[in-house]
Amino acid sequence: LIRNSVALDLAQKLELDFTSEWRFVDFYVDGAYYGLYILCEKPEIGDNRVEITNMDDAIEDESISADIVRLEEVSRKIFDRVKEDPAKLPQIRKFMDYYLPTTLKLLNAYDRAAAAGISGENVDATRTKVEGMMRTIVSAFEKQLDSLFGTETMDISADITVLETMLQREGLVDSGDALHAQDTGSAAQAMGDIKLEL
Repeated sequence: LIRNSVALDLAQKLELDFTSEWRFVDFYVDGAYYGLYILCEKPEIGDNRVEITNMDDAIEDESISADIVRLEEVSRKIFDRVKEDPAKLPQIRKFMDYYLPTTLKLLNAYDRAAAAGISGENVDATRTKVEGMMRTIVSAFEKQLDSLFGTETMDISADITVLETMLQREGLVDSGDALHAQDTGSAAQAMGDIKLEL
């Protein structure tokens, strides 16, 4: 609690980009006191919020620009997914609190280095590091989005396995007529040989 408040306070005093507004709050539920917490503004993409698009407009490098467009698309999908299912919010805490703000910080550093209009050891090193990291960041954001669908994928795979088994037991399909999942390797096998017994 103290470490977070000191870091946030310092970031505000240094006027660092994308620093969240914050304050201490006493947390009560039905009159029961649950302690002192820090209430922070969460980073979002949207009007009056962090705009990745602004950075895309400012950065001329086509490769970085394409990565920024992809980051914006994936970030929107992540936030949309969590809006649909708020129970998934804990899965993106690190994404919201660290990965997204740090990515924006890196892109700001890249933009400042490009805007300097000079070539030098420090400027070139900053640009090269950010360029090298962008593919990794895009891949990580895509994996974050994919992980939000993990439970549904496992549920669907389990449903398919149960359905196949029930259809075979009831004699509604011959074992040779089993659904195509058997031919291509069922989703259950891809998940580590999960088996359901009825």
